[in-house]
Amino acid sequence: MKLESLIRSDAQREITETFQWYENQSNGLGTEFLRAVDAAIASIERFPKAFPKVEGETRKILLRRFPYAIFYIVHLDIIAITGCYHQKRHPEIWRNKS
Repeated sequence: MKLESLIRSDAQREITETFQWYENQSNGLGTEFLRAVDAAIASIERFPKAFPKVEGETRKILLRRFPYAIFYIVHLDIIAITGCYHQKRHPEIWRNKS
């Protein structure tokens, strides 16, 4: 059964800020970032437990082409997207938001 995802407001803000940063670097690059995010979320929805747990029930999937990861928690009836963070950021950033 495919679960639907809910992007928490903090995660949506991080995605939007990252989109804007990439778009400022090169026209269209922000759109490519959003496509990578959408593809990762689609994979999460299809195979929610296929990606590794990083702490407790929090899991992550790496984005293709971009140095970011989507963090999420699988609940019984929904997937909560808790963050989208650069892979070089300190782990405390996503731990505090999960």
